[in-house]
Amino acid sequence: MRECTVSVAARDGQTYRVAVKAESLFDAASQAAGQWGRLWWYQGDEVVEVSDGARRWKVRLDRARRWRFGH
Repeated sequence: MRECTVSVAARDGQTYRVAVKAESLFDAASQAAGQWGRLWWYQGDEVVEVSDGARRWKVRLDRARRWRFGH
């Protein structure tokens, strides 16, 4: 497991970040979506940035959801 930071620029103009321990970048994005899912600005189709130290990836949350749930 790796410590990752997942950030998203939400529709309210703010950037939100969450730290997770994840097996992969899709796992990290999925965990972040699970934490943000009840917040008013969350839409589920955002593009998030997953960082692991100096490395960064962009992931669409809908792809992470399909990875997690197979839909």
